[in-house]
Amino acid sequence: YIARTELETELEEALIHDRHEIITLGGPGGIGKTSLALTVINSLQSKKIPRFDLIIWFSARDIDLMLSGPKSVRTHGVSLDDFAKEYVQLVGAGPIGKVKPEEVLATALTSTPIGPTLYVFDNFETVTNPAAVFKWIDTYIRPPNKILITTRTRDFIGDLPITVLGMNNSEASQLINSV
Repeated sequence: YIARTELETELEEALIHDRHEIITLGGPGGIGKTSLALTVINSLQSKKIPRFDLIIWFSARDIDLMLSGPKSVRTHGVSLDDFAKEYVQLVGAGPIGKVKPEEVLATALTSTPIGPTLYVFDNFETVTNPAAVFKWIDTYIRPPNKILITTRTRDFIGDLPITVLGMNNSEASQLINSV
């Protein structure tokens, strides 16, 4: 990973502030959106007083970008139902047959049953019916909770869009030298 100080600072500030419940990291595939998110989240959570009590990472990843080229992978979650069931299992909100996962997740987005929570939806463009899932998320998310979406498309712009593009000269030189 090559540090991208300007982008890291921009994302960290967006995650710290109470405003802008939905942040989108947009840019081409393989540009570093997921790595940027992981780096900033790790940095935030290693502070003396972490910003979030809980971080839930939902991945709709469909490919891994390898040096040898793209490699298809099995997606972990591709629908609102998948994400809601995963959330219920992760937080132990009850057996799936006895609770309604979508209602449990909606309540968690609106309130803070565990504490301030960051919900990350990685590779959002591969979600089944992303427009409907985005609208549903936007309906329920409330501070101090946050949503971070990484996406290759510009169709889903949150309250604060951050565009991840190519590296500056210094970052590119570091990458070239490391490789």
